[in-house]
Amino acid sequence: MQEMFLGDVIKRRRLELNLTQEQLCQGICEPITISRLENGKHAPSHQRINALLERLDLPTVLRPPQQKGDGYRGAAKEDCRV
Repeated sequence: MQEMFLGDVIKRRRLELNLTQEQLCQGICEPITISRLENGKHAPSHQRINALLERLDLPTVLRPPQQKGDGYRGAAKEDCRV
């Protein structure tokens, strides 16, 4: 199975749907968050990621962190594989 990064999946699907970053993030986060996610520079909270995946009609695969502080915020690109 091919390894893919979450940001790559989101960007590919966003482009398939002809959505801009601004359209995708409306009501969820700021456009800069999408840009950083797609470029592997930042991973938003699991709630935001799941909201973006839902908007893109993709399965939500991320579960909430088990303990406080176990979130995805600040994760590097290599930590955001799907």
